[in-house]
Amino acid sequence: ARRTLHSSVDGTRLVLENKLSWVGKLSDRSDFHSVLVNLEEVKQLKVQQLESLPGIQQQHVETRLKIDGRVLTQLVKLGELHAEMCVHPFTKSKVKMYEEKSVQDFSDRFISIKQLSHDRNENSRALMGKLAKLGVHPAFSRGKVSSPIYRRSDL
Repeated sequence: ARRTLHSSVDGTRLVLENKLSWVGKLSDRSDFHSVLVNLEEVKQLKVQQLESLPGIQQQHVETRLKIDGRVLTQLVKLGELHAEMCVHPFTKSKVKMYEEKSVQDFSDRFISIKQLSHDRNENSRALMGKLAKLGVHPAFSRGKVSSPIYRRSDL
């Protein structure tokens, strides 16, 4: 169960909240490790609970846009992305969720230097120099957004 759950606390929570249809116990043990659960049921429950979250988790947005969390926070403050704090249904911790439409709209209009250099298979510093020579500058000043992001329409 450890590979399926985030922690032992998550497994305990599922058992105590009666969220599992079957819970067993090893007869030769009396500690926490004597509890048995159906891993397929736990995996399915985990997927269902994750799907109930409204939007996209921050780490997935970071990967998708190739932008780090600090830059995402700056973009939210500028109103370019919409995010809200939600309680994760499985871990009960607060997670930042990004609205799918705002992430897609942002991706359609902007591209990070990291994504651009990856797509063109070029060094990001060299690519920034080439773009500057062509008169193409980042969409946001360094004071507002700490990593260069370009308008796709300028490229």
